[in-house]
Formats: sequence, C-alpha cells, structure tokens
Amino acid sequence: EKVDVKSEEEALYVVVIGESSSKAHFGAYNYHRQTTPKLTSLSDEVLTYDKVISGHAYTIGSLLRAFSLDSTFKKGNNLVQLLNAAGFETFWVSNQSPVGLYETLLTKIARTSSNVFFSNSIDDLDPHPFDEIILPEFTKIVQSPSKRKVIFVHLMGAHGNYKLRYPDRFKKFVTENADTKESIIDHYDNAICYTDYMINEIIQQVKKQQTNSFVLYFSDHGEEVYDAIEFAGHTPNQKISRNMLEIPFLLWQSPTYLQAHEIPNEPHRKYVLNNLSHSVADLCDISANAVDFTKSVFSNQFQEVPRVILDTLNFDQRFK
Repeated sequence: EKVDVKSEEEALYVVVIGESSSKAHFGAYNYHRQTTPKLTSLSDEVLTYDKVISGHAYTIGSLLRAFSLDSTFKKGNNLVQLLNAAGFETFWVSNQSPVGLYETLLTKIARTSSNVFFSNSIDDLDPHPFDEIILPEFTKIVQSPSKRKVIFVHLMGAHGNYKLRYPDRFKKFVTENADTKESIIDHYDNAICYTDYMINEIIQQVKKQQTNSFVLYFSDHGEEVYDAIEFAGHTPNQKISRNMLEIPFLLWQSPTYLQAHEIPNEPHRKYVLNNLSHSVADLCDISANAVDFTKSVFSNQFQEVPRVILDTLNFDQRFK
C-alpha cells in the first residue's frame, strides 16, 4: 500500500501508554485531590480531551484494537508497521512484561518496532521495577542522532497492586489502616501522582530538544476504585463500570509542531480508543488507504460515531 508523508523534516514524536488510569482520579480532570500537579501546571500547553473511552476494560482487548488500522483487527495492519513504512524509526520502550498470559499479542506488535526495550523480562506483575527505570533508555533514544523517530513508552502505571506502583517519595496520601477501602484509594491516588511525574519527565526531555515534537498520553483503559461500585480493579466482561472505560487522553505539542499544525481545539469530542491508529497517523502527517481522517480526533474531518465497547455495546446507551 502507498504511504504518503507530508514532510520529511526532523520529528520526535512520543506516544505514552498508561495503565489502569481512571480519568475520575486525575487532578487534571477536576478530581477532588490534586493527583496531577505537574500536568495541571502544564495545562496551557496541553490539550485535555474529556470524552475519551477505551473499547475494552483490559489491556490486550483495548490495545490490540487501538493499534489496528483495520476495524476487524484481523488483517494485522498495525500502527507501528505504518510508521515504519512512512520512514520513521520506531522505538518501543516498556516497563511491562513481554511474556505472560496477557502480553504476548501486544508484544508481537511491539516487536514490529525497529528498536525494542523491555525493562522487565519476568512474566509476573510483582515484584516489578518502578516506571522510572525506563527514563535513562528514553533519554538515550531522545538524544540519539536518528532524525525522524516515534517512541512508544508503555508504563506500568497504576496497575494493581497499587501500593507497589510508586516509590516512597510519592506517599502523598496515607491511611494508616492497611487494606481498608480508604487505604486502597490512597495507594491508587499515589500511583496516579507517580504517573503524573512520569508524563512530566517525558515531556520535559522532549521539550529540551527544541524540535518538531508532540507527546500523546492515554491510558489503555480506566479503573474502578470504589467510585461507582464497591470494587477496585477492572474486568474483561459485562460487569464493567464507566470508570473502567473513561480514560485520560492528553496531547502536548512543541512550539515548532504547533506552528506547522492546526489541531482544532475540540476537547469535548466523543471518541473511542479503537480509532487511535488513525489519530496518531494524522499527528504524524501520514496518509494511506488504511488511514481514515474522519476517525482522527485531531482532524477537522472528524466525525462522531457511536462509541462501541466490548465490540458490540454502545457505551452511551449502556451508561446513560
């Protein structure tokens, strides 16, 4: 298939994939606690979309669809391959396990990148290094001479067990009673504070390069943390709450990128992560037969369509 790129100029594009981050617990989305001080301080530079959902409430279900250019998810045309074909050097930097029950299919997509770095090779969630373990590798890639690059960063984020997801210095909210509902919420909010730190570190590294760049952050799915139901976590089936699907979705653009691109300031567009590949292709100025700009939340051609979850349900009807 023919792939066209609008410009051959220098590019440093970063896509940060969060984990189990609930929009409802992000300070940037008016949560009653300030869990995202760094992002909030960057609010003038960041487009914050507030009606974005994931298509599934578990990582593989959501990301396989997000990275597919084909609505049936069967043909295997994925976003990383499209970027390779467009002449970008692609990097996949992950603090998630490459093997294990849930990761294998996503690892296949990751391995289509020209460069792959997994900080953790154990097929277990715990014990697990903190997300900052990937920062030296990320910095190295950002500073490398390669002229046109797209870097995918896959964080461990706020995946349960929440208290294991952040270093002690992020103990902002502390309940003394271990394993109570309050304490679980506190650990979760601390994990979100740490995610905020990670996103900011990535943006600052990119900013330093003073080049044509963007950083897109979204979570693979949301998380229920005793907000709508008496439950903490996420589930792959019908027993879902809207918090397991409503996700943070934020775009930072460098001054150089802003000069060359007119992304409409439409933060309230209803959008589902299943169409992510079209949106990222749009951000990277790629056009191809498989790319549909009506599915890009960043395009003037964007058209709202019913937001489908679990492949068959209408989100807005399910959660009126």
